[in-house]
This record gives sequence, C-alpha cells and structure tokens, in this order.
Amino acid sequence: MENLVTINLSANARSDNAFELGGRHSNVVTFSENHKIGKGWRLLKIDGVDVGTGDKVSAALTAARRRGKYSATFHGGKTHMPSRGVNLKALGTAVVATSKLMESQKAAPAPAPAPVPTPAPAPSVAVASPIPAPEPEPAPSSSCGLMLPAEAERLKHEFISFDADRDGLHDLHDFIAMLLKLNEEYDFMASEGPAMAAFARKQWASAGGRRPDPDDDDDEGAYVTLDGFCNWYRPFIEQCEQRKRDEYTVTKDLSGAQFEAHMARLTLTERNRRYPLLHAPG
Repeated sequence: MENLVTINLSANARSDNAFELGGRHSNVVTFSENHKIGKGWRLLKIDGVDVGTGDKVSAALTAARRRGKYSATFHGGKTHMPSRGVNLKALGTAVVATSKLMESQKAAPAPAPAPVPTPAPAPSVAVASPIPAPEPEPAPSSSCGLMLPAEAERLKHEFISFDADRDGLHDLHDFIAMLLKLNEEYDFMASEGPAMAAFARKQWASAGGRRPDPDDDDDEGAYVTLDGFCNWYRPFIEQCEQRKRDEYTVTKDLSGAQFEAHMARLTLTERNRRYPLLHAPG
C-alpha cells in the first residue's frame, strides 16, 4: 500500500499521545498536536500487527500505550503538510473549479426600485419632553469568546491550519479546501459539480463570508474571520458527528456487504435531511 509511514512513539512523551482517532472505522486521525502525525491519516498497524476497525482500534492503542514504547503505521503520511493541515496542491483542481462555478452562479443584479413619491411633511407637534433614543443592543459575543480556553485554542489551531497564506482570514479557496478535507471524513457533500458549489456557497455565507447573491462588487465580507469560523465550525461539526453516531446505531449489526448495500441505497440528500446545517439548499 502506498503512502505508509511508521512512527516510533512513547506513552511517556506528552506530544506522542496528542492525537485522537475517529471516523467511520475509528481509525482516522481526527485531531493531532503531534507534528509527526497528520490529521486525516489512518492507523493501520501497531508494532506490525493490524489494528482492525471499530473498538479493536481503541483497544490496540490503549494496550500499546500501557506497554510504553511502540511503533504505529499510518496510511497517508506522504501527503501530510503540517504547516497547512491540507494539501491544496492535490485539491487545487476541485477548489478552482468550484470557486469558478460559484462565481458563475451569482444572481443578476436586482432592477432598481421604482421611485416612491415623497409624502408631504407632517405638521409640527410640540413635545413637552423629548423621548430619549433607546440604547443600542450589544453585539452578540462570538462562540470563541464563550468557550473554555482549551477549546478556543483548538479551534484557533484548526482555523490556522486551513489559512493558506497565513493572513488571519479564510478566503474562498481556503474555505473550499477545508470543506473538501472535512468531507473526506464526514461525507456530507458531493465532491464536485453544481451540488458541491451550492453546498459550499451555503456554508460560506453561514460562516460570514460573501453572501450567496452579492449585489455589488464590494469585497467587504469576502473573507471568513476567526469569530465567524468559530460560530460556524463547532455546530457544523457537531451535526456531522451526530449523523455519524446515528448512522452507526442503525448499521452496527450489519455485515460489511449489508452495510455497503444499505449506504448505496441512500442519497446524500436523504442522509442529510434530518440535519439542518448539512441539508443542501433546494
């Protein structure tokens, strides 16, 4: 199998334990602070022995950490880019094609409204004492500010990992590349074409980026900020994880062939229907 990498790890080294596994088969790296292990890699072997899938993976990893030192073999090592968190070169074709498609689907500018006649001024009325204007309501806090420091730092790390030019903002290319990378794990959208463009447009707007149908060429709001990312990312991933748990509950007793047949009968629209943040626009 291509793209295999074997890493020697120690249970006594904090950084060696700073990764988590998940995904459909419980063997995908869903979070990593270890520079040697990339997010999206799949754990295949520990000390040369296949770890299997499901609960077997967790049991094998726990046993290895109890032993102290062990070797772990992952698939995906050659494609890891620790400074970015996503291989944009590999995803470049899809990113460019989707962003062009999104641009081509912009709605035409709305016609100018008909002039409204100016009403005659109302007669002046003496007021004994002016009513003070209401105080403006404070803007709602972002999700980042309401999180525990560790969670806020984790989301900041996620945001930076997809910020290709390190300017502290996600442009459209950054955002689409992030969706493609997340889609490898959660399978929430088509990988190309108009359906993907529609889904990406909806999520881009939800995160505070350019609105789906801008009425001018102003670039204001054409980027996603860290606050916008936090407000969007956490509930979006929570619904991805909830769908994964629900599907596992339904399919956990099926054989491999039964599972594949069951999933083949379902469209993405049907799988996402109960999850508003994942449901593609009509």
